[in-house]
Amino acid sequence: MQNNQNNPNAQNTNPQGFGGGFNQSFTNVMDPMAGVNPEDDMGDGVTAGEISKFVQNNTPYFMRVFNNIKNFSRGRFNFCAFLFSGGYLLYRKMYKIGAVITAVMILMWTAELYIHYCTPAGQHMIEIMENYYSSAANTTEAMSELYRSIGSMGYIDLLLLGLMYLFSVAQIVLRVVVGIFANRWYFNHCKTQVAKIKSTSENASDELQSKGGVNTAIAISFLVVYIVIEFIP
Repeated sequence: MQNNQNNPNAQNTNPQGFGGGFNQSFTNVMDPMAGVNPEDDMGDGVTAGEISKFVQNNTPYFMRVFNNIKNFSRGRFNFCAFLFSGGYLLYRKMYKIGAVITAVMILMWTAELYIHYCTPAGQHMIEIMENYYSSAANTTEAMSELYRSIGSMGYIDLLLLGLMYLFSVAQIVLRVVVGIFANRWYFNHCKTQVAKIKSTSENASDELQSKGGVNTAIAISFLVVYIVIEFIP
């Protein structure tokens, strides 16, 4: 234990954040703080031990990440946040930013689907692509016919199609941004909430347990809604 605290390299034995084999799993079981001293000041008058009580789920991963952010300003890409974006933030009880990002994602997704399936431009594009794939696709003649068909569309239709593809790319960009910054946002969220609980609660330890952790119900609800919408004809 003491060797882990004195050796900064011991805190980053699994740079990808998951996997890591038997040794890493054994270390996480024996040391949920991942080598971080519980008494270390993480900023805003909050200790690492208090943050770990608030995080509760997957504390070894987050304590390593938070320690690297604090000491080296080096974050880590969060793949779960990339895949689930706003839903992941809501799961981690970051309700304000999670709700905003979820709303933006839903609006862009809805706009993309509406243009694709409910406008003449989208229907025309579907017909063009169906004709392309049903013909001798990937030949020069088929490709030329595809370009001619798209070029014959009106400006309004082309604008709508451009917006459709823009919304699609914007969703990917937003997912990447969330993946890059989710751990930093969560670190700041934890510090803010723990400091607030310490200053207002007479029984801070119990309140850290009740207000921290994750919201499993909202995660399941989000996943069910996503699956339903994804498979609507």
